[in-house]
Amino acid sequence: MKKLWIVVVVLAVVGCGVLTAAYTSHASNVLDGIIYWPSYHARQSILLDSLVDPDSARIRGLYFRKLGGRQYMCGEVNARNRMGGYTGYKLFYVDSYRVVFSGEDSASWPQVVPVCYGS
Repeated sequence: MKKLWIVVVVLAVVGCGVLTAAYTSHASNVLDGIIYWPSYHARQSILLDSLVDPDSARIRGLYFRKLGGRQYMCGEVNARNRMGGYTGYKLFYVDSYRVVFSGEDSASWPQVVPVCYGS
């Protein structure tokens, strides 16, 4: 009986990990999430490193897009600023080395929209 409980607990923990991985990837399907999993973590690190308070980040609408042979991670992020208040959701994209946010200056908006949504 003890072994049965151990097996049930292990399966439950493993199952939760698989569901979390599929949900966190925000891919259109699980296969896409598995293919892009290393890219997701690399780009997520770049995004979080660019924020004042990375622990407060709320990310939504995350997806990958290929454009001109390059891969981008697009989405919206809301995080706390230096004053401790949330800034509101801003569009962003992350390529292999940098983050571009919409709304930080007038030049950034024309960069984000074509990359994430097409021309």
